[in-house]
Amino acid sequence: MIGKDGHGPARLRPYTQRSLVLLLALASGTSAANIYYSQSILGLIARSFDVSGAMAASAVAAAQFGYLMGLVFLVPWGDGIDRRTLILCQAAGLVTALALVASAPTFLTFALALTAVGVGATIALQVVVVAADTAPQEHRGRVVGTVMSGLLAGVLLARVVSGAVGGAFGWRAVYGSATAVAAVMLVALYAVLPASPPRHPQPYWRLLSSLGQVLRRHPQLQRASLVQGLLFASFSAFWATVALLLEGPAFGLGAFYAGLFGVLGLVGVFVAPLAGVLSDRHGPDGVTRAGIAAVVMAFPLMAFVPGLPGLVFGVVALDAGLQLAMISQQSIIFGLDDTLRARVNTIYVAALFAGGTVGSLAGSIAWNSFGWWGICVLGTVLALSALAVHRWTFRLPITVVDNDLVTASHAEDAIHMKGGPLNDTL
Repeated sequence: MIGKDGHGPARLRPYTQRSLVLLLALASGTSAANIYYSQSILGLIARSFDVSGAMAASAVAAAQFGYLMGLVFLVPWGDGIDRRTLILCQAAGLVTALALVASAPTFLTFALALTAVGVGATIALQVVVVAADTAPQEHRGRVVGTVMSGLLAGVLLARVVSGAVGGAFGWRAVYGSATAVAAVMLVALYAVLPASPPRHPQPYWRLLSSLGQVLRRHPQLQRASLVQGLLFASFSAFWATVALLLEGPAFGLGAFYAGLFGVLGLVGVFVAPLAGVLSDRHGPDGVTRAGIAAVVMAFPLMAFVPGLPGLVFGVVALDAGLQLAMISQQSIIFGLDDTLRARVNTIYVAALFAGGTVGSLAGSIAWNSFGWWGICVLGTVLALSALAVHRWTFRLPITVVDNDLVTASHAEDAIHMKGGPLNDTL
C-alpha cells in the first residue's frame, strides 16, 4: 500500500495499524535476538567444535561485526529503494544464514555464517523506520516505542531462551529453532508489510556518501546522537563491570545471580511505549530531560544506598532513563524529514554503538583504577555531560515543514529537500 502521491507508505486504518505494529515489534525482537543467542551457549559451542572458550567467544564479536556492517551498508539503502523489498531480501538472507549456522560443519563456517546473521538482523532497525513511516504524526512516538519494546524484549530474552533450549537439546537446536522463527516472520512480512517506494530514488553510493551531509544539516540529529551516545556510554560502563562487583567480596554472588540482574532490563520493555505516549502528549524534550535525570540519579543510588537494594533501584532508574531518552529523541529525529529516515536511524544507532564502545573501555579502566566508586563517578559524569549538551541546545528553535520537524535555521533547506535541487545530494 502506497500513499496517494504514489510514493511512500500510506497511513493505515487503526485496526490495520495495530496489526502491523504488532508484527513489526515481533520482527524487530526476533531479528535482534539472533545476535545474542550464542552468549549463553558458548561452552556448548566450544566443546562441539573443540575450540577454546576464547575462540568460541569470538563468535559473539562476529555477529556484532555483521550487525555493524548491516547498519552502515544496508540500513541507509532503505531511503533509496522500496523498503519492503529490502526487508524481504534481508529476511530471506537471514533464514539462509541461520540454517548455515545450525548445520555448520566447522567453526570457521559457523563464524562466517554468524557474521551473515548479524547483517540480516538489521531488519530490527529497518522495521523501526517502517513504523515511523506508517504512523500518523500524532502517534509516532507511541508506535516507535512499541516496536522498540519488541526489540528490547528480544535482546533480553534471547540469552534465557538459548540457555534453556541449548541445555536441553544442544546448541544446534537453538539455531534450528531460530531458522524456523525467521522463516515464519519472512512469510508474515511478505503477507502484511506495505510497499514503501522511495520519494526520491538515489544510487546506493550516493546514499552512503550523504550520511555526513545529513548529520551536518540537522542540529537536532547532532544533539540527539551526542546525548544518547553519552547516556549509552554510562549504561555500558555499568554493565561491563557490574558482574565483577557482584562476584567480588562485597556481595560474593556467582555468575548466575549476575545474569539475573539482566532481567531487570525488562523494565525498558514497558518504559519504551510509555515514553512514546508521553512524547506524543507532552512533547519529547521534557521526556528526554526526565530520562537523563533518571540516569544521573541512578549512579548516586548505587553508590550511597547500601547492599543489593541500592543496585536494584539504580539499575531500574538507569534502564528506564535510557529508554525514556532514546524513544523521545527518536520521535524527534524521525520527524526531521521522511525521505531521510533510514539514514537518520543509521547515524543515531551508530552514535549508540560508539558510545557503548567508549563506555565499556572507560568502565574497565575506571574499575581497574578506582573500583566501584570509579564506575559511579564515571557514569554520573557521562550522564551530566548528556544533560549539559541537552540544556545548552534546548532553545534550538523548531519549525514544521510538511508536518516534519526541522530546525528553523534549516527550514529553507528542508523545503528544497522536499522537491528541490538539494534532494539530488541528500
